[in-house]
Amino acid sequence: MLVTGAGGTLGGAVARGFAREGASVVIGYRRSQEAAESAVAEIVAAGGTAFAHQLDVTSQSSVDRFVEQEWGVAPEHIEEAKAMNPMNRFGDPREIAETVMFLASDGAGYINGQVVHVEGGWVAAG
Repeated sequence: MLVTGAGGTLGGAVARGFAREGASVVIGYRRSQEAAESAVAEIVAAGGTAFAHQLDVTSQSSVDRFVEQEWGVAPEHIEEAKAMNPMNRFGDPREIAETVMFLASDGAGYINGQVVHVEGGWVAAG
């Protein structure tokens, strides 16, 4: 699970939360390496798996480097990776944000204990 901004307060809390649920966490940070490494240490001390990685999501070259180094997908193969997704595209960050906003709203007040996969069918596709 990649959590960007995880060197900060909110992102760090999200990363720790995913780790508590058993996810291996990549703590993405742009400038706050010390805070990111502190979050990694906390997660690992609690028995989780995490590592920090410098990543600037506002820079395409930074994202390309991350994807190639950590996921083994060279930038020229991104289109192939999209084709492997059942929806034949990557998600738009707004799609994730809308789901988070719904889950934080009064409209989701009776929802608890659920896992919402906002991933374009990757889980179902196996």
